[in-house]
Amino acid sequence: MKIKGKFKYDDNYKIKFVNGAFGGLTPKGEIEINFYFEDNSLPEKYDVIVSDKGKIENMVINEPEEIFTRYVDSGVIMTLDVAKSIYDWLGENIKMAESEKLIDGGK
Repeated sequence: MKIKGKFKYDDNYKIKFVNGAFGGLTPKGEIEINFYFEDNSLPEKYDVIVSDKGKIENMVINEPEEIFTRYVDSGVIMTLDVAKSIYDWLGENIKMAESEKLIDGGK
């Protein structure tokens, strides 16, 4: 028997870049993953020193207290069975990506 299916995207769907994740087990034993993007913190304020002639001579940056910020954009909670299937799927895709690197690296 063949059953057809399709993916339907939410109107607010966006692809986001992440460079880390944080999470663990929930009190119900599900797995929680929060994805974040890590970035250097920009200063909140700075001072510009201007000469009598109106020329910018120097800029004094007030360094932020934080060295970097982790922006948490989204997260997921899943059952152990779903986590295992994603783990398998991710492992297969990592193997394919690594084999592609070997092929491209040899050219």
